[in-house]
Amino acid sequence: MKILWWLGALAAVESCPDACRCMTKTKKVYCNNRNLFEIPKNIPEDTKVLFLQDNRLENSPELENELQKLTQLERLMFYNNNLEEIPKLNSQYLRKLHLNNNR
Repeated sequence: MKILWWLGALAAVESCPDACRCMTKTKKVYCNNRNLFEIPKNIPEDTKVLFLQDNRLENSPELENELQKLTQLERLMFYNNNLEEIPKLNSQYLRKLHLNNNR
């Protein structure tokens, strides 16, 4: 059983994008203040809170594709970027969306 737990924990760590910090217990992903021009790939699909503020993100098909995968998202911090329109999201649980200081 310990080996299976360890392999599960390792898989959770490996699924976090390099540019981010993932908190697996609370399902929070921190990709903020990283000078990102595009959204990191493979953000865990069970993410509940995503911090993407203070980057240089712009609207793109890739941005929408990655965000569409996050069906459990409750909060999205997307302020201080270069968005020109609100991206399409796919979560019925979304309660907070921070978009101030975009284009």
